[in-house]
Amino acid sequence: EVGGMFAKDNLLSGRHATLIVQGQSVWVRDEGSRNGVYIRLAPNQRVEMQEGDQFCLGRIILRFDHRPPPGLMPSPDAVGYLSLVVGRDVDKALFPVAIPATGLTLGRSRSDLRFPNDGWISGLHCQLLAIGPQVFLVDLKSSNGTYARIRGTRALNHGDALLMGQRIFHVNLA
Repeated sequence: EVGGMFAKDNLLSGRHATLIVQGQSVWVRDEGSRNGVYIRLAPNQRVEMQEGDQFCLGRIILRFDHRPPPGLMPSPDAVGYLSLVVGRDVDKALFPVAIPATGLTLGRSRSDLRFPNDGWISGLHCQLLAIGPQVFLVDLKSSNGTYARIRGTRALNHGDALLMGQRIFHVNLA
């Protein structure tokens, strides 16, 4: 529940997430929070993107969809589309973005899709990799990580990092 040191975090819901501990096992469950629970991807880890999945790089949250948003003409070679969910100092006119079959890199300066005003984003941060009809999110060894929004309940491992609200929590299983 939000209170104490979390009271001023306006990105946390009143009941945001629950940590479940059973012996040496730990899970996190998103309690239907407005802004979600995100887990950091390991470098070069491939996470298959599903319709409506969201991910965070720097201070930006993007949404992945296989089909174009309403009102956008489909691109013939697109394997998916990115829409902006949250992002200060982001050129909103860039969105939605069609993801070509060759994939798409994201970063601050050395990528296909650039976010030059977000100092939390590496020059080459992450990519959307297309393999056949599947699209994968891959962190490219970024300094501050790429975070994928979880759905429901997720098992946690030692060393995992969770982004909830404006804070990052590190999982330390003794």
